[in-house]
Amino acid sequence: MSGLLIIEDDRALGAVLERLLSSRLPGVPVQRVESVADARKRIARDEPAVILTDLRLGDGTGIDVLKSSAGLSPKPAVILLTGNATLETAIEALRLGAFDYLLKPYEEEHLVHAIRRALESRRLSERVRDLAGLTSEDPAGRSAVDPVREDALTKKLFADAARLAAGGACVLLTGESGTGKEVVARFIHSKSPASAGAFVAINCAAIPETLLEAELFGYEKGAFTGASSARKGKFELADGGTLLLDEIGELPLALQPKLLRVLDGHGFLRLGGQATVTSAARIIAATNRNIDQEVSAGRFREDLFYRLNVARLDIPPLRERRADILPLAKQCLARLARTYRRAVPALGSKQSRALTEYPWPGNVRELQNVLERAVLLSPPGRLDLPPLSASIPPVDLPEGSGRTLAEILDDVERRLVRKAMADHDRNKSSAARALGLSKQLFSYKLKKYGLD
Repeated sequence: MSGLLIIEDDRALGAVLERLLSSRLPGVPVQRVESVADARKRIARDEPAVILTDLRLGDGTGIDVLKSSAGLSPKPAVILLTGNATLETAIEALRLGAFDYLLKPYEEEHLVHAIRRALESRRLSERVRDLAGLTSEDPAGRSAVDPVREDALTKKLFADAARLAAGGACVLLTGESGTGKEVVARFIHSKSPASAGAFVAINCAAIPETLLEAELFGYEKGAFTGASSARKGKFELADGGTLLLDEIGELPLALQPKLLRVLDGHGFLRLGGQATVTSAARIIAATNRNIDQEVSAGRFREDLFYRLNVARLDIPPLRERRADILPLAKQCLARLARTYRRAVPALGSKQSRALTEYPWPGNVRELQNVLERAVLLSPPGRLDLPPLSASIPPVDLPEGSGRTLAEILDDVERRLVRKAMADHDRNKSSAARALGLSKQLFSYKLKKYGLD
């Protein structure tokens, strides 16, 4: 992540913004240019994380800047700042992917808050890009289509994925959280006849139930309070491409029949709409739940399950593909070195052994968090890994217990989550940080083990 780029042709105002944001965003490099031409050169060279640009510039507009940055991966978060706002310009900017659209005169706190949100969004985009460490990177640091696959299980997984990509059938991806289901979905898209179309992803667990239908199917102007214009849903946006329905096991029962109708080719209505809309998107669904148990328990419709389960790929956890661990760790360290502008720390034999022997209950997401914490806390030129086994409670394995490895590891994880909550007075945020997990993933584990 390469900081913030300010584009402002008013030199005095640009200097004010540069001083303000440099003081309010410590640790974030701030650069400034005064023209679209200079901005394009700086964007191509430095790939800034966030761009704050005036809408009207001497040799172009902020919209031109927005278009120039669209080809980067991940794209910078672009914030437009203008004193001459029109509804048409705002819609155009947001349609092209602007992160935010602020009016002059701006409030200092509002501006700083918007940039902080944009920096965090870009950081999350980079983490998603490298999700589960399965993607390799080219020398410029951009994600490559060809994923890392050193372990025999991973090689088989992607060989199967490549065969499934040739058809248009629904694919169901299952596996623990953090194993790289979205990366596999993107790989299938890249190898499929729909690769020329868009890849659109939606996390069914991250959107409130009241908003999820609108996100999936879109809405018409006036469909509800605040719907000032019509908006396409994810199905329409993915038409001719691929739609990933992530965390499909969290889809509310009330929406499942509507999704089934779409998959059966009957189309759908936008909220508030009268005309039937169809989509030729290729559907990939993913879940970290035991979807078979969800069906048996009546929490997921059997007919929808059969429609989604045409082709199924089970993604193995990291502990079962240990040959991938060191290549993924080295890739992650290279990315962290670029992000934090530090020399790439080398892994010694003792560290390599510790990484490969640890069971990684949080999979590669946990590996990434451990390495990021080590890079941030280690002195320059060193990489001091935290102890990876000290906090794991002992596991009683009576002979003939008949438990599978997955059941044993679930038991270990349950104890860790319970202990973290007790150690931190049931403060979810503190407990999640102690285990190196995101708050969302930690909340899922609390729910999974009945500890919420």
